Amino acid sequence: MTPFDVRDAETVVNGILAMFISNKPEEPVSVILLEQQTAKAQRRILRQNEMLFRSLRDHTREGVDWQVLEKWKAGWNTSRAAMNVLRFEAGQQVQNFLDNQKTNVRDKIAATEVAESILANMVAGIFEVVRQGTNDSTAKKLARLVQIKKTREGRVSIMFGESGSPARIELTDFGLAKDVAEICRWVSGNLSIKEREVQIRLYHDGITAMKDAIKKLEDMLDPLMLRPMILRTTCDLCPA
Repeated sequence: MTPFDVRDAETVVNGILAMFISNKPEEPVSVILLEQQTAKAQRRILRQNEMLFRSLRDHTREGVDWQVLEKWKAGWNTSRAAMNVLRFEAGQQVQNFLDNQKTNVRDKIAATEVAESILANMVAGIFEVVRQGTNDSTAKKLARLVQIKKTREGRVSIMFGESGSPARIELTDFGLAKDVAEICRWVSGNLSIKEREVQIRLYHDGITAMKDAIKKLEDMLDPLMLRPMILRTTCDLCPA
């Protein structure tokens, strides 16, 4: 889950079922996104994958607790909801700060060709800073989590988080980059500590539930377990 992800769990699972997976033994497994297929191919791929998934569950009904998948979905939705609360609060504070205290920065951002992208990445970056910083919102910590680096191409990158984040802002104006980074640090430290504690805990609880569910599914669907289950059971797709 990235800071930009707004999908619910059901949409995520449907997206997996909408992917084409090559099953030719002489070819490496390849995945082609649904958007790259024709409308007819999209319908066929989705229909076939749904049938195969139903077949898998039929074959494994005695050996796999498929409620684990529901626990994964619940974990995803818990994390997503917590992330959205923090993103919403961060977005409001960024906009209020720009509209009331940093109108010159707001106007500079608006003058760029990527204003929407800058604002979206500011909010996503703030979420990453809050996620990694949790209760530590000291200036020293925030300075380490929001960094500015010049690139060889003469551009300026604002990067979020100690371990890197998909949220990153690329600018050509170093002065604007400093202002944007400062606003991100300020909002990160200004978010309600109580709200932050609650939502970050929920976010991590959801992530933990997802990891536990994945581990259980991996164990239950290990090939050593799966092959015997398939051989001794039948489904609607099995030959008569």
